[in-house]
Amino acid sequence: MTSTFGNVPHPPFVDRLIPDTHNRAWDDLGQRKPIGVCQHSMLGSLWGTDAYFRRGAASRALTDYGIGGSTDGGQGDGVILRWNDPLGRGTAVDIDGVSHRVSANRAPWANGGSDDLEGDGPAFVRKLGIAAINRDLVSIERSDGGIESTPMSPKQFESICALTAHWFDHARVPWEQFPFNPGAGVTTHMLHYEFASKTCPFAPVTNRIAELQNRIRQILKAGQTLGQPAPATTPAPLAPSPVQPADDWWPQGYAIDALAARFGVLMKKEADGTERPARFDPKGVISNAWVARGVAEQRTVAQLPIALRWWVLHSNEDQRCDLVTFDDRWTLFRPDQHVAWTWIA
Repeated sequence: MTSTFGNVPHPPFVDRLIPDTHNRAWDDLGQRKPIGVCQHSMLGSLWGTDAYFRRGAASRALTDYGIGGSTDGGQGDGVILRWNDPLGRGTAVDIDGVSHRVSANRAPWANGGSDDLEGDGPAFVRKLGIAAINRDLVSIERSDGGIESTPMSPKQFESICALTAHWFDHARVPWEQFPFNPGAGVTTHMLHYEFASKTCPFAPVTNRIAELQNRIRQILKAGQTLGQPAPATTPAPLAPSPVQPADDWWPQGYAIDALAARFGVLMKKEADGTERPARFDPKGVISNAWVARGVAEQRTVAQLPIALRWWVLHSNEDQRCDLVTFDDRWTLFRPDQHVAWTWIA
């Protein structure tokens, strides 16, 4: 059955675009091009998080959307707030009669810090590169009232599924292949922990991921084949096809032994002056970012730059700053452990 795209609507939302003057927890990584979604939990309330994102330089986080739950009361349960435009359109917002700028192509720090790849994370970075984590994934947070174990309410569950389905239809992902994105060549329905060293979005989401994906798939199928909203019933499980590439899959004919030998030994110098070697890691963010850039530049393994130094420039309980250098002046930088790594040279 042929899929027709464009019939899965964006669910109703409250537009709460945050101006640049109120939040700098984002980067301009070029044109945003949503190919999927990354799911998050707030460890907070919907409107409390809205206020947290508006503290100027003190705001060290930003996501595209937030979705209320049972802890936000009847007026907030299932409500979608948009804090940032996933399409990267620049605009201005009026606050108390004053116009404030919203820059184009804001990629929130939401899906970083990309320090602990697992699940589908290594294949995602290996295939699409480090910038795609924040630039090309729509970040959706759910309110939990500050308690990890707070379950998703029925309204919150449905809002998450409807919003996620819209963006996968926008990315032209056929219902029968979701969560695999055939255009990207990898799974693009991601959970925050697959990029970061935390358990977000926590058990109330991760324990229901199959149920979430089945409902999303049902909404996609209704829009893409019938051109109408999906009924609010529990769908039968539908197997996606094709499946995610195996962990030992490497692009462009690269072989893992050759990559490990070419990478060499990256000497990591901690902020306290101690040093230790870091070698090629098939699930490591630095290793996979290095591979992805090599593929993007159409380099053979022998043409990849050799790893040189990893400098931890600053480290304490609240912040950590890292710089990694390679031959050919390739340089990876991370200003904070909550931020995805970025190629700066």
